[in-house]
Amino acid sequence: MSKVHELGFLKEKIQELKDQGVYRKLPVLSTENGPEIIINGKSAINLSSNNYLGFAGHPRLKKAAIEAVEKYGAGSGAVRTIVGNMDIHEEM
Repeated sequence: MSKVHELGFLKEKIQELKDQGVYRKLPVLSTENGPEIIINGKSAINLSSNNYLGFAGHPRLKKAAIEAVEKYGAGSGAVRTIVGNMDIHEEM
C-alpha cells in the first residue's frame, strides 16, 4: 500500500499564517441558527444571523425540507442548464 501524501506544504502555510497572527479559526455553532445559540460551547444572543424571520426552525419548513430530501436527495446532481429544473422549482 502506498502512503497518502502528508501535504506538508499546506501545514507549513497554515503555520506561517498562525505565526503572522492572521490565521482565523472559524467558530463552531452547535445549535439551530436562531436568536439564541451555542457557539464555541457558550450561550450567546445571535445578532448576526440572516434568519431574522425565524423561518429556519419553523416546524412546517423543516418538515417540508425533510420530505424534499427524502424524495430528491441532498443535491441537484448538476447545474440546471444541464439537467433542468426540478418539478419543485416549477411549482414555486
